[in-house]
Amino acid sequence: MLTLLQGPEIALVSLEEAKNHLRLDHSYDDNYLLSLIQTATDYVENYLCKSLISKKFRLVGTPQIRSDGLSYLKLPNFPILEIISVKRLREKGIQIIDRFCFDQKRAHPEICVYGDGAPIEVIYKAGFGDKPIHVPTGIFQAVLIMTGEMYENRTAVPMENSNLIQALLAPYRFIRIR
Repeated sequence: MLTLLQGPEIALVSLEEAKNHLRLDHSYDDNYLLSLIQTATDYVENYLCKSLISKKFRLVGTPQIRSDGLSYLKLPNFPILEIISVKRLREKGIQIIDRFCFDQKRAHPEICVYGDGAPIEVIYKAGFGDKPIHVPTGIFQAVLIMTGEMYENRTAVPMENSNLIQALLAPYRFIRIR
């Protein structure tokens, strides 16, 4: 089970940046515009399967035991910035795991530990960085354009049909090929 422990301290797109993009010089729609910025950011994070501005997560899951004898647990919401702690949850209590491996080369980053398949708790930080400047420009522009499209077209507009947004996000999208 994935739990968000701490969200980003700053929005990817500021209200001022969105208003400049839309050439707005009034504050009548500020709250509405802030909700559109958050909606566009959430959409892009879900579409890419990535955190944009750094967030702190707690993941509790049962790892898969593989033929090499190690237990693996996939970490969603990458890129991973920091592994804060890894613990094994047992009926007798919590065991802090000092030695673990972290594989970020796979499609989904994984934590691997020695031992049985007892549930593991991982606290980690994911995102491109703590500030909007750390997020790739194409992603920033996609959120800004989506915010503008939703503001200008207040009816249902299928965002995934936008060729420009798809082109901006394509280099960062996770696609699993079986």
